Amino acid sequence: MFNSGKQSDMRPLNEYNVSETAAVLDPTDPLSSKVEYNDQRSCMQSMTKVFRPLPYFSNYYAIMDVFGNGRKPRGPLDFSNLDSSRSSVSSGAHQATVTPLEQSYFNSKIVLHSKQEIESLLKRFYMTTRCVSVTSGRNSSVVSSQDSQKQYVGDRKANLVDDFLSNPSLPWITYENPFEPAADRVAFDRLPFISDDMIDKEASASYFKYMAQLQNASHDVEVLKRHNLWIPAVNPIFNEILMKDTDSDGGLQDKKTKSPYFINGEGYIPKMYDTFAGTTFIPSVFSECKVPSFVYHCSVPLDDNIYIIGGSIPSYRYDEEAPNLNEFEMDGIEYLPPPLLNDVINNPSMLGNPYLYVISSTTNHVSRPKIFGHIPPILHCATGSKLSDRYILYFGGFEVRTEAMLNQATGKYHLKKKAFVNNVGYILDVMTYKFSKMELLLEPNASNGSLEKLTNFPPRFGHAQMSLDESAPGQACKISPTCQQDDTSLKHGGVNRILIFGGYKQVGDDEYEAMNDLWQVDIPIKSRGKRGFIKFSKTATAKLISQETVKGLWPPQRAFMGALVYDDVPYANYNDIESEMLSNLAKNFEVSSSLSRGGQSSDFKPADDKYGCVANSTPSKTCKRSFIIHGGSNNAKVYGDLWWFDLQKLKWEKIELFGKYKQANGDVGLKSIELRLVGHTILASGTLLTFVGGLNQDDVNILFNNEEVDSPVYGILDYESMESIELEQLTIRAVDLSTQCIFFRELIDDDSKDDKVARVKVRSRMDAFPSMYFGSTFLVCQDTVLLIGGLYVRRSNVRQPYLRGTMLHTITQTIRFAL
Repeated sequence: MFNSGKQSDMRPLNEYNVSETAAVLDPTDPLSSKVEYNDQRSCMQSMTKVFRPLPYFSNYYAIMDVFGNGRKPRGPLDFSNLDSSRSSVSSGAHQATVTPLEQSYFNSKIVLHSKQEIESLLKRFYMTTRCVSVTSGRNSSVVSSQDSQKQYVGDRKANLVDDFLSNPSLPWITYENPFEPAADRVAFDRLPFISDDMIDKEASASYFKYMAQLQNASHDVEVLKRHNLWIPAVNPIFNEILMKDTDSDGGLQDKKTKSPYFINGEGYIPKMYDTFAGTTFIPSVFSECKVPSFVYHCSVPLDDNIYIIGGSIPSYRYDEEAPNLNEFEMDGIEYLPPPLLNDVINNPSMLGNPYLYVISSTTNHVSRPKIFGHIPPILHCATGSKLSDRYILYFGGFEVRTEAMLNQATGKYHLKKKAFVNNVGYILDVMTYKFSKMELLLEPNASNGSLEKLTNFPPRFGHAQMSLDESAPGQACKISPTCQQDDTSLKHGGVNRILIFGGYKQVGDDEYEAMNDLWQVDIPIKSRGKRGFIKFSKTATAKLISQETVKGLWPPQRAFMGALVYDDVPYANYNDIESEMLSNLAKNFEVSSSLSRGGQSSDFKPADDKYGCVANSTPSKTCKRSFIIHGGSNNAKVYGDLWWFDLQKLKWEKIELFGKYKQANGDVGLKSIELRLVGHTILASGTLLTFVGGLNQDDVNILFNNEEVDSPVYGILDYESMESIELEQLTIRAVDLSTQCIFFRELIDDDSKDDKVARVKVRSRMDAFPSMYFGSTFLVCQDTVLLIGGLYVRRSNVRQPYLRGTMLHTITQTIRFAL
């Protein structure tokens, strides 16, 4: 099966021989691309690149594949957490190479796609786009065309993506293979066989006992599918990241590492931030099919669920299935801005994710529900915001369209990719999984009150997008200081308000320009119903917050910045909360006493209406929220500044950051610093801001400018002798807003230097192995911080990204500072 030198016979030749199923582009074919034939020939002769599939950093395996038929776990990934005895891999001996999985490792009844099968599927997948030109629709929205042929192609591609992802759904339930002899075929509905040996295994006994009872209670295959367990494994060459320090305490922690259901992730979080060992881990998941590795996707938390759309996913589930891409030539999207890697966006083995995935943060169950309505195209780098407990707004991002043609002279497949930026919003109803489309309009014309379609609101990606109405009733933050009715208390009417800043706009085929415009988008609510139902207007009104009307400083153009709505304002006196509450009560209410026969009573009533509010309406509370942005980049220039926008005064202010260091006389000095990051995430806990992941300026210079960087962290393998490292090169950095200083880190440089680079002492294994995470999503869901998807890159081999196929959980209740 894994012998690439032999032609696969698992599919009939006439199904996967692309020369028979997809015709070569011909100018006389009415279904061919609108690109002229001469343009096709010149396109083939242009400079192209041959890619390689990206290897996995971590991945999920079905537990039946690991323990089925009494086999001992083995393979290229570290399964030492499944055995009671620790292997040489887990004790610190790292393998020099990755050993391929043997065919006998998997259930013999499962039909797995070999390398040749994946290659054939890729050829078939791309040739479905042969009738869609990347030049068509250039002057219109990526979704505005109603061309039925495009929709047909999209449906075919979605079905083919499912072929890549199918495992089948339930690995130990065999199914009928139509290409086997009739006598050897196996019934589809055969129930899984759970042997005594599988139950006797200490590591897996609890799960298999549960499944045995479930099988006795229900013979429904669909029910059993939902309980399919996938366990995590990590490539052993990265064991040092997850290994405990030699001075770590034993006991409970050692016992936890032997569980098959999660991998200890202590090494992800430095000890100074983690006050309880074991709060960070890689969990197993329940899912009907394998969860793919997402890159440049969009994740939005809502209650205890996380909703994921778009982005790229690999066409191969395991490294052993990674296809040979030598037969593909790529004319890809050029001049991609950071952190968009050419090796991902233009890689033929990476496909667009056409599905909606729902992940439960409490049960770790992953589902892929069927979606309806105005389904958005496959968008990369879109941004989502919560509108209510039932609705999510997605906006921006870009669609990658691929035109494929077969070069008869070389026999290779020439792929041409183009990016189309999305200018339409989509609202998802998480109860029915129905999408609705939303157009953006300019605010009403003051002269005639008419609405005009936006002409100066460029479609964008990599922007900051925040909802200002996520809070509880009465807490909605209004940009306008005018008092309004509490929208959430009304049965009809109301407005959801979104803030959008910056991002990239497309100014040419492969040219992108960063922006710094700030927009307020109001989404009208037409009616409300039971169970949180809301009927939104099909159009939203956008208002530009102009730099001409806002006095003071303004952040420069940028994209892929860290951003959040902070539930307070910087520089606030956090020790005077009680005095402020009493002051607000005295300002907004009057207390009068009167005597009656029934005894003494008090009348507590609102003060006079100072703002002209509607009678009987609930006064809006004073807004104490601010919009914070940090870093980002304008193409290859990475920023390290921190800004906050006052939602009441409509004013930007810059926050200076400092690092503490010991002077020669023993006193503590302050040095002005910057954290230059792009593609990172900001998380807030009290006065602490934590910056997670991202690329720094040196990373961008190497990956996007092909420059050489004189730094000891790039290109070396031995970090044992490292004593210091730049703060930007760490995965996690924290800033205390109350002091504007780096938290829990002391600089080793004095203030004699003019630059604003901060160097700190190496304190942990995580510091000693500097790495970067980007293209992923960090988010907080029910007091748990999750890292989903993305790329992992070690700075010792900065040009080799790895796919993160598993989720990382951090329980914030036992961590003093949210990471």
